[in-house]
Amino acid sequence: MKKVMIVLGCCILVLSARSQQIRDISVVADRPAYNGACPAKITFTATIHYSGSGTVQYTWLRSDGAHAPTRSLTLKAGGTQTINTTWQIGKSYSGWQAVKILSPVAYESPHANFELACNGVAPAGAARVGAPAGAAHVGTPVGSAGAGGVPGAAAGINKPFLQVQNVQVAVNKPSYNGACPVALSFTATVHYSGKGMIRYTWVNSDGGSNGTLSKQLSGTGTDVLPSHVWQLGRSLSGSASLKILSPVQVQSTPANFVVNCGAARGTGGK
Repeated sequence: MKKVMIVLGCCILVLSARSQQIRDISVVADRPAYNGACPAKITFTATIHYSGSGTVQYTWLRSDGAHAPTRSLTLKAGGTQTINTTWQIGKSYSGWQAVKILSPVAYESPHANFELACNGVAPAGAARVGAPAGAAHVGTPVGSAGAGGVPGAAAGINKPFLQVQNVQVAVNKPSYNGACPVALSFTATVHYSGKGMIRYTWVNSDGGSNGTLSKQLSGTGTDVLPSHVWQLGRSLSGSASLKILSPVQVQSTPANFVVNCGAARGTGGK
């Protein structure tokens, strides 16, 4: 009887853990481009999108390598909660901050990038003081972009640089049952500040190669990129994400899909 109770308890814990999932985390800085007196305080707000409910352990990550304490957050029914933190800086600096979920699942958000120019003096070059090795894949800027979005151009007071804050990708047929081949269409929405040209590519889960594309962002703060079409002739569970290559490097959370070729059409089909 004790063995049966132990096994049952383990199953309940596994089911409970699976019912809670982090869908996406977006982090934004209230001053992504600051020119003025220092020290200056920047507030970072993270929006957590999730399913289920429960308690998560998390910490904030910073480009200077500072260690933030581990905190607990109870996710309530509703699917969205916000958390925030502040960073006071006394010198010109280019940096980022992100959220890392430690348990019950591991998840790290894209970086919220910022550039701080004390009294109009921009940070020198692209160097990130104390930036962790390997951080570039989640949003470390390569140089600061000027009014035309050119990497390394001077970021003067009247020359806004481009900072990508978040990229969201959605697929038109996340669950498809029916005849194949079928075309899946992926749409990416880019949230940013400043304006300029971006270079990007689409990353498919099957390792297929996609070309490098470019787009001039309008400067409105939100742009939708041309759709990426992936035609499938076989059943597959996969995903596609958008990777911005320059002037910053940011990769979106993947948009997942399931294709069942030849199966009876369900509500998620075309």
